[in-house]
Amino acid sequence: MKKELPDLSRSAIVVVSHIFASGPAQALIEYLTESNVTKEVIFIGHPLLPVPGEQSISFLYRYLEGKKEEIKERKNFGRRFSLHYLENFFTTIYWLLKKDQKRDIFIGANNLNAFAGIILKLLGRVNKVIFYCVDYAPRRFENPIVNSLYHFLDRLAVYFADEIWNLSPRMVEARGKYKNLKIDPRKNKIVPMGIWFFKIKRAPFDKVEKHSLVFMGHLMKRKGVQLVIKAVPLILKEIPDFKFLIIGKGEYEGELKRLVKGLSLGKSVIFTGYIADHEKMESMLAKCAGAVALYEKGDLERNFTYYADPGKIKDYLGAGLPVILTDVPPNAREIEKAGCGIVISEDKNEIAAAVVEIMNNERKLKEYRRKTFLYVKQFDWNKIFNSAFAEGLLE
Repeated sequence: MKKELPDLSRSAIVVVSHIFASGPAQALIEYLTESNVTKEVIFIGHPLLPVPGEQSISFLYRYLEGKKEEIKERKNFGRRFSLHYLENFFTTIYWLLKKDQKRDIFIGANNLNAFAGIILKLLGRVNKVIFYCVDYAPRRFENPIVNSLYHFLDRLAVYFADEIWNLSPRMVEARGKYKNLKIDPRKNKIVPMGIWFFKIKRAPFDKVEKHSLVFMGHLMKRKGVQLVIKAVPLILKEIPDFKFLIIGKGEYEGELKRLVKGLSLGKSVIFTGYIADHEKMESMLAKCAGAVALYEKGDLERNFTYYADPGKIKDYLGAGLPVILTDVPPNAREIEKAGCGIVISEDKNEIAAAVVEIMNNERKLKEYRRKTFLYVKQFDWNKIFNSAFAEGLLE
């Protein structure tokens, strides 16, 4: 039976998130405001981390019938990790207590923000609370005190929220396995990462650079870019004009550039740096033939990618790029089964073979792209959020 979307047209909804780059919270705001799903939306955003030398600013945007009617900003003064988040927590509560109105639904994207919603519900300012869990691992932080506090807040959020939106089933399983949390299954929903499928500007097949591979994201050792670089000499033997495009920056960038220089791959491996313009970044992705997401497995209790749903993979697929990935994300085998990716180990020979498999035959590449579009359509944000709000405990 098809689930029906409840009537939210007269509702007042609050979304609170910590912000680093575009993610689920911004997509949710777009869904609620562009389609006029609800009467009023308040979006509160806090910086994910305090950045030395930069002013940390939290914001509140209020939308009425899809139009932004109010902007409020506040400078944050907490420079230490703990004080920064404590200040954010109280800023959320203060801003919503100051507004003399009860909100229908509060959506907190992480356990701290969900806990703020629970406090506001106890104070009579919120009717229902959704804990939007976008980040989870049994050992999320190395510091045992910080990790214990993280899981204490997670426990409170899952028990007292009216619904829990999890990025993947592994989040639900891990809470039971590692933390012995038994939650009413009706409260748990799987709300995966999505894309705006019909808004993406894709390149026609004749404009695709058939021998270009791309990585996009934060340059960290555990993202496996170095594994691809080590495989490039093997790929060049089969595809002499092969190019590997690396979009992003991060603490591992220097090491990667030294590796490229040491292997004399300067003409084949291109670093673009961080691309702030999202449309430009999408255009660069769309022109490539394939993409990589070689997450290192490591200790699964610490590997939050294993429990999440990496957004970059959906970005790749949305642009029409088949993905070469390791068996770490929850959807890795599903992507391979759908014919829009290849799951490999961290071995450079396997990486090279997968790249050649995708790129060395235009007929195969075209078929990979066709299956990619068929698979990723189901993850349009409109479908995801329609399903999330349908027939839940919030009715």
